[in-house]
Amino acid sequence: MGLFEIIFGSDNQLKNIIGEVQAEGIILEQDLQNVINNIVYDKNIGGRNLEIPQSDDYNAEVIENKKAEDDEYVDSAAELKGLATNVVVQQYLQTKDDIYKFMTLVLNTFDKALKLYSKKKGIDETDIVFICKGGNVLKIVANEFLISLPGSAKKTIWSYYQEFFTRSDADFGIYINPKINNFQEIQSELTFLAFILQYMIREQFLKYPTYYFTYARFNEETQKQILTQLLEDLNKAKALSDPKAYKEGPNPDYFGGHFINVFHNGIMVGEDLDNTANPPDKFIQFSNPKTPEEIQNAKNEENQTATCSTTDAVKPICPPNLKNKVTETFDWPDSTDHYITLNHNTALDFCQEINGDRRKFNLTRTKINFNAMFVDKDGNQREDHFGGELIDVSVAHKLNSCIDQLWKAGFKKYELKYNTKGDILKFYAYSVGLLIEDLEEIIYVQRALPWLDKKYEKRLNRSFYLYFLDMFEKLPTNNERQELIQNLQKILVSIKNNDKNALKDLKAFYQKCEKIDIHLKTFLKNLIRIMEGNHNISEPDKFNRFIELASINADVLLQGFQNAQSECKINRKFDEKQIYSSGDVNSLSAVSGGNKYTGGYRKKTRRSKSRSRSRSRSRSRSRSRSRSRSSSPPKNKRKKSPKRKSKKTITRKPSRKNHKK
Repeated sequence: MGLFEIIFGSDNQLKNIIGEVQAEGIILEQDLQNVINNIVYDKNIGGRNLEIPQSDDYNAEVIENKKAEDDEYVDSAAELKGLATNVVVQQYLQTKDDIYKFMTLVLNTFDKALKLYSKKKGIDETDIVFICKGGNVLKIVANEFLISLPGSAKKTIWSYYQEFFTRSDADFGIYINPKINNFQEIQSELTFLAFILQYMIREQFLKYPTYYFTYARFNEETQKQILTQLLEDLNKAKALSDPKAYKEGPNPDYFGGHFINVFHNGIMVGEDLDNTANPPDKFIQFSNPKTPEEIQNAKNEENQTATCSTTDAVKPICPPNLKNKVTETFDWPDSTDHYITLNHNTALDFCQEINGDRRKFNLTRTKINFNAMFVDKDGNQREDHFGGELIDVSVAHKLNSCIDQLWKAGFKKYELKYNTKGDILKFYAYSVGLLIEDLEEIIYVQRALPWLDKKYEKRLNRSFYLYFLDMFEKLPTNNERQELIQNLQKILVSIKNNDKNALKDLKAFYQKCEKIDIHLKTFLKNLIRIMEGNHNISEPDKFNRFIELASINADVLLQGFQNAQSECKINRKFDEKQIYSSGDVNSLSAVSGGNKYTGGYRKKTRRSKSRSRSRSRSRSRSRSRSRSRSSSPPKNKRKKSPKRKSKKTITRKPSRKNHKK
């Protein structure tokens, strides 16, 4: 029995509570209310108590990782899962229409449910916020700022930065006011609610796949082409061929092997073998993870603790209040045969390497599963599967070090236009400033050195693009912006040349940037830290690459400022409000480099043709009624309409107290 059955009872019991799927894009409010009543009042779903089971209750493969206190857990399949996620992002949600329908379903479902939950708990709606996170929001910001630039500046900037702002999986977060009463109870209930809502959303996807997913509308030949490309990409992965791909060594699970087929939702490419079933659920346990304080104080070996897994390299910790307790992570808990699977992680708890800040949250995910048969270097075959991420919803804990800062800063409401009829996609997300700080934390705080993060080059490039935006806002003239970048260039050159005054000049420049409060100061501050730690000497190749990347970015930004000035007689000032309110869903639909799978669609079925004709007749009748209503009345009955007073438009600055959509 898998985790799904342990927590929620049988699939049929849960369906009795959530109701049947009604129509495309519709989840009934009454079904949401039924779910919330079960969580809040009965504390159960399907007759089962809402509590996280222990591994004794759970039929799963147990992987115990006994790590040294300074070691890191690294998912050996992370690169391969990333390739599966690329298929989901680029092929499942390829068009503007599909992205809009997908985002509308997710946002509306969570928005309605959280409002109903708040009402049932007797708390203010603004004490719980559902936000969009990650690369998609960065892509929106990047695109909308680009629109404000003149032609040649736009071309210079985007020709370099475009590849670093591609669309990613749909990443969301639930944030709870840290000062609210019963925080722990609310977080626990919302974690289960997030899981059940994704179950309801999945039911929509399974019943109406061609309505939501571009991939589902492709014919079988095109789907095979996509899966064949995935098989090729899996076999080109560094995990299979690079002897330094895993912690500077060979990947223990994949190096020297190869994949011989891929199976997905009824279609197989490669060798025709029986690997259509999902592998068993997996439980990953860490033994003896410690905080720096515990390392000093705990001398005995009896303190056995466990925490969760992640696809990135992070240090697991066990805070003092969890001593001798077990927190567990369940991977692939939904043991059904669906190609869309649900994943539930509890008590994710990590310590930042630089400042010791804590990141604690629960995570529920929806993934699209791809099975593959792998042959290792010794010729042994095994079934593998990789989940391409479709939806991630994290639920932050009050012990998360940044929660107070985030709540104080507030979240911004973004609006993306969908069409000329006025349909708009609205959602909350980090402000531009918080997006920059979030990137900086990943680059400089979560790792002792930036290059320890495999994605640091992409993130460093993103941060410099946002510094460009930040300078437009903070510095009043292009001359000042150009002078600042020129100073940065000189310092980077002196560092490359090992100038004896380089560190002194760097510190002086940092003081200047700190005084005018631009985000570039964070890059400079950490560059000082790296040089004072002599990492430029101990790791010269990696340090030189870091400086080279910064120099390339400085050159691009300077050219961008120069081009902007040559086309403008007045100095441009960035209006941050345009980022939040003038976007278009198109900013999410483009896939970098285009997409070659665009022509192979399935033939329309009779049902879909009938539905299409029905919609066409409906639109025709609607237009006819519209023309009838808009026709002019007889001249003798026409009245002069009184002059209306023009309404003033009041633009309020978004704040924490103004969460309502």
